[in-house]
Amino acid sequence: MGREFTRQELYDLVWREPLRTLAKTLHISDVRLAKICRRANIPLPGLGYWAKRAYGKARPQPPLPPRGLGQNDTVTVGGHRSWYTRPSDEEVVRIEIPPPPSFAESLDDVTVRARKLIGQVPRKSLKQPHPLVAKLLEEDEQRRQKALESSWHWDRPIFDSPIEQRRLRLINRLFWAFSRCQFKPDVTGKDASGFCVTVGDEIVRFTLDPPGTERNNGQPRPVRTSKEPKILQLKLSWYQPPAEIPVSWIDSAGCPLEDQLTDVAVGLIVAGEWSYRHGLIRHHEWLVERKQELAEEARRQEEERQRKEREKILKREQARREKLFSDAAAWTKAALVRSYVQAVLDRPQVSISADSLTEWASWALAEADRMDPLSQSVECVVAMPGKSCGEH
Repeated sequence: MGREFTRQELYDLVWREPLRTLAKTLHISDVRLAKICRRANIPLPGLGYWAKRAYGKARPQPPLPPRGLGQNDTVTVGGHRSWYTRPSDEEVVRIEIPPPPSFAESLDDVTVRARKLIGQVPRKSLKQPHPLVAKLLEEDEQRRQKALESSWHWDRPIFDSPIEQRRLRLINRLFWAFSRCQFKPDVTGKDASGFCVTVGDEIVRFTLDPPGTERNNGQPRPVRTSKEPKILQLKLSWYQPPAEIPVSWIDSAGCPLEDQLTDVAVGLIVAGEWSYRHGLIRHHEWLVERKQELAEEARRQEEERQRKEREKILKREQARREKLFSDAAAWTKAALVRSYVQAVLDRPQVSISADSLTEWASWALAEADRMDPLSQSVECVVAMPGKSCGEH
């Protein structure tokens, strides 16, 4: 199981001791630790730093760069971190809820930062295809060749129409822009039904289709229909898009998507940063809500425990009271039997033998002893109901 550090904590560690020494304490290789640091945009001392430092000739320690857009500020070392893994209820009860997340940059500042990063989207044509676009074109060419070889071949080329060629040109330019900024793009479906770009640690999904496009990919080949087949709209694939950032771009009079691609690329990057922030805020809200729910549940359980304990005490007292009344009644009854036996013995004997009278008296007194609680030890008399003698 991995250990989690903030970028600042891991930065302080790698500049405190050699990477190989630190890696051993974290139970991973120094090569893997270096990869983790580079991915988290944490500068490393480099080869020879510690030897030069011993002689006072080491280069100055560079500051920790700002967190990359969409990048998580928490780094997992020796394991994998998943946004979908939430702390257990036991952990939620133990932890102290931190303050709500705050961010130094506003989304306007993030937009400015993203625009500097993107610059201008390169004007690449399909003669200079991005590797992902090249794969789509190569697969389409294979379909074309098979269709030429046999008229019965159902899998026809997908990207021959003008609108599909335009889709690929737009995506090709965006993908080159993202790759240049170290953001990983990707495409889904053999007909390029969806796209995404990984901004830091966030995946931003989007589509590029005519407005109102409906897809039926259950057919032998993808089927798409649209009421505006000549217009394209790039739209984020979010069910509840935030109001803070743009979520779609569409062809308009005098401003086709080709002229909006820089704004589109910037908007998708800002969406990745917003997604990261939104995840942190929702996680904090969930922690607060869950901790309150668990506290309320614990309170209800404690109230129920106390209620049951009160009922148990009342039941025990009632049983003790009933035992007292029962013992007193039995003692009175035993005393009455003994008095009765004595009265019988005091009467003059007329027609009964002495042996019969003695046998009856012994039996009657034994019955009195059996019902008399005082024939037992005092411990048994005062013992609580349901407990053996000697228990209290």
